[in-house]
Amino acid sequence: MSFITSLFWGLSCLLGLSTALPILNDGDLPPVQDVAKMARYIVHSSEWTVISHISHQGNSSGFPLGRVFSMSDGPVKNSKGTPYIYASELDPVIKDLKKDGLCGMTMSLAQGDYCKNKQLDPENPLCAQVMLTGYLQFIDNNNEEAKFAKEALFSRHSEMSSWPAGHDFQFAKMNIVNIQVIDYYGGSKYPSTEEYYSVSLVRVNTSEMKGLIYTILGLFSFGSSDLLYNKYRDIPPRDDVARMARYIVHTADWCVLSHITHQRNATGYPMGRVFSMSDGPVGKSSGTPYIYTSFFDAFARDLKLDGKCAITTSLVQTGYCKDHDIDPENPLCAQVMLIGDYEFIKNNTEEWTLAKEALFSRHPEMKDWPASHGFTFGKLNIKNVQIVDYFGGSKYPTVPEYYNVTLTPSRKSFPKINYNVIPMENIKKAYFN
Repeated sequence: MSFITSLFWGLSCLLGLSTALPILNDGDLPPVQDVAKMARYIVHSSEWTVISHISHQGNSSGFPLGRVFSMSDGPVKNSKGTPYIYASELDPVIKDLKKDGLCGMTMSLAQGDYCKNKQLDPENPLCAQVMLTGYLQFIDNNNEEAKFAKEALFSRHSEMSSWPAGHDFQFAKMNIVNIQVIDYYGGSKYPSTEEYYSVSLVRVNTSEMKGLIYTILGLFSFGSSDLLYNKYRDIPPRDDVARMARYIVHTADWCVLSHITHQRNATGYPMGRVFSMSDGPVGKSSGTPYIYTSFFDAFARDLKLDGKCAITTSLVQTGYCKDHDIDPENPLCAQVMLIGDYEFIKNNTEEWTLAKEALFSRHPEMKDWPASHGFTFGKLNIKNVQIVDYFGGSKYPTVPEYYNVTLTPSRKSFPKINYNVIPMENIKKAYFN
């Protein structure tokens, strides 16, 4: 490791730098009892979200669908709690949302380094996530709120200022109706919108110091050499969309699963939930996403009632987009959406064994999850594949094209994630004493 790289990591540790949560550091994480503040913390820390909505597009019409959008609830030091996005009216998802604005937004601590640094699996409740349900409202670009939305987004997504004017980009906001937080064992919590908006976030102010360090690092441009250890060398060419879809699905360790909820105060809304995921052990991609969930979880019960769902994964989860200075919403920060029906797998079948190997090999913490909670394996039966990986809109490889890909990435293509097995007592001592 070079001297400069060593200096970077030393300064990063000293200042609490995070690759995807640059605004707040771990010392500002609210206590789990304060769920309204936890929700605000995650929303303000997140640079992107998955919006779950009902698709009106071709073969996916009537299915829930999740899509990555860049997001901001305000400039640094000025959190308002309302998530704003900036999107093109040429985008079919935006056309869907103009027909039916009901939607959900999902954000998680898994988007940054917190859960990896604390050795928490993305599905572990301590790797907190927030789900906002409501409706998307488009804002007149000439009114006062549009000015704030522009400041909120452009101050944190500077690339947006150069996006083409001819593509009819418009600001929009989530009008929040219901808030759901998972940040500890025992199920979801539901702070009211009044509690959520009354929160005042207090941060440790290291932003000026961090800016200095980022400037220093930029002078050396070592981001693509020893620090990245060529880990993206297997990324497929942009014109091979089936292979790109398989690459993203196999590389991602978690997804947002969008479905229609039957839960209190949000029945009928599209909603997304973070689940750990695997389509096979490293280097053994099957293409089929497997999930391990409990019927204690209301989301599993929702899927039992109505299995229509979609899984969304993106290169933004791997660090690729951050390392290449690509905004999460930029088409070059490729994302894939798999649409279909969720199926619970029968215990002790051949596929049950495959699912177990796929998940436990990449999420070893799962082996210690309590048997009394009725965890079970499930999979997405894929009916439609949608990918955004270049300019010009979504592409739709067929399901046979998707499964016909032979994917043999090297281990260096994967982010360095090691979810170690930690005894539950140690976790509780470390976090909550």
